[in-house]
Amino acid sequence: MDGNALVSLVKSFLDPATTAGMLIIPSAGVLYIIVQSLKWYASDEQEQQQNPIGKKIKKALILMVVLFSLTAILKIFGISV
Repeated sequence: MDGNALVSLVKSFLDPATTAGMLIIPSAGVLYIIVQSLKWYASDEQEQQQNPIGKKIKKALILMVVLFSLTAILKIFGISV
């Protein structure tokens, strides 16, 4: 099998995926945080104390940063033909 053909095939899938990831990851993260915040504000005071919103937001932000960083690294160091 031709090595350049394999690199070209991988790049044809990787480039659109990284571009989409750069848009989808932050958007989905912000949407998740908004939905969780609205659910938390809609709950009663006892549930708010039992389930603090800070932990959920912190986990979401960490996940967003890690996934976005991986996507950015793939974009920066993409396969060069």
